Amino acid sequence: MQAGKVSLKGKIAIGIPCTLITLVAIVTFLSSETWQSTQKWIIQKYGDAMDRKLRKISGGSASDCGRVRIGQPPQTASQCVLDSFNAHKAFRVRYDILGVDTAMAGGLSQGKDGKIYAVSFMASPYGDGRITLLGQQVNAVLCPVPLALRLTPSGRVTCFPLSEPKRRNLSDPQMEPY
Repeated sequence: MQAGKVSLKGKIAIGIPCTLITLVAIVTFLSSETWQSTQKWIIQKYGDAMDRKLRKISGGSASDCGRVRIGQPPQTASQCVLDSFNAHKAFRVRYDILGVDTAMAGGLSQGKDGKIYAVSFMASPYGDGRITLLGQQVNAVLCPVPLALRLTPSGRVTCFPLSEPKRRNLSDPQMEPY
């Protein structure tokens, strides 16, 4: 064997332990308080996956009609959506939904192209009550055409006909808070 060359067996003998050490370090970091603090900082600075999706669809110059937290009245945010829609201006709104064991939300976002999307969000599919960067699920569905916005009984704006049977799926962007 030439000097300075490592055999295949030598590479494997070095590679496997290095890979295992790296995996243990990653798992340890992901379960650490440092990682939890890092996730909280990222979400506070840039928003969660729902916030980022709403901004991506609507763009930077859209009307931000706000975030309606659980227990807050939605009328101001909903009126902003309707006013923006009638003025043909892009908008976004988020309505938080009371989840059983994770944070949930539904919202609407209109882009400059005039298309409106119903967006749903689930913070963690693990049911542990935490908002994690890696577990967030966001779903955007194009609103049906002809496009019409209406108020739900709770005062939220929806793009779906109110006469449609209610789907009993908590991740439905138009699910009424309970």
